[in-house]
Formats: sequence, structure tokens, C-alpha cells
Amino acid sequence: MEEDVLIAYDIADNRRRGRLFRLLHRWGQPLQESVFHCRVRPGGLPRLRREVDRLIRHEEDGVLYCPLCPRCLDRMIAAGRQPSADIERTQII
Repeated sequence: MEEDVLIAYDIADNRRRGRLFRLLHRWGQPLQESVFHCRVRPGGLPRLRREVDRLIRHEEDGVLYCPLCPRCLDRMIAAGRQPSADIERTQII
């Protein structure tokens, strides 16, 4: 069964930020400018983290991985403009 992960990032460099955006876009859907919802197969999160680690500078950048249980996902609350991502079409890697 796949795992839902909310990923937020703060990347200091525009070039690295663009590369990380493209990488995360292959794994999931953007919800906000620096927040993605990804669905990964069991064992997929370590692979995703390795790919991210190769792109970022740990001294300057930050990435937060928040695994979401089904109950947590159902209880998410959003205010204001809603993300256009179709969670059901998120690619599972």
C-alpha cells in the first residue's frame, strides 16, 4: 500500500529550487509553491530522500518530510485558494 507524504522545502538558490521542484513533480503534485503531496510505494521514501539529498546543500537548504496516515489526510484543512492538484492522479513511484 502506498504512503502519502507531505514535503515542504526552503531552498536558498533559485537553480537548486527549480531542480528540486522538477524532481518532486515527478513524484507528486504541488499543493503550494514549496509544498508537495507525494504518494510513494513501500520503501520509496528512502529513495526519494536520496534523490533530494543529491540536489540540496544541507548547510543552506531545508526539506521537511511529513508522512500522512489516511486519517490525517482526511482531516487536512485548507483555507483560501485551494490547490488544483488532483491527489487521485498522483504518480506512485
